[in-house]
Amino acid sequence: MPKTEFYGLVMNNLYLPPHGLNRLSEAKNLAPEIRNSLRWLEENGFSIKGIIPMTAGSFTLLFERQVP
Repeated sequence: MPKTEFYGLVMNNLYLPPHGLNRLSEAKNLAPEIRNSLRWLEENGFSIKGIIPMTAGSFTLLFERQVP
């Protein structure tokens, strides 16, 4: 039976588009290494489950993936 793994990633100085963030790669103002890490997460089955605002410009991104 597959299970779901959940992960959280705190992001500082993150710009979120007004419509929200459907794909991690839509995030703006990120250093190339962070953008590459987020792209890797997308390519490896992670999807955004939620965004928790913390302070101005800081968010925790929650994401999940199904594993066998």
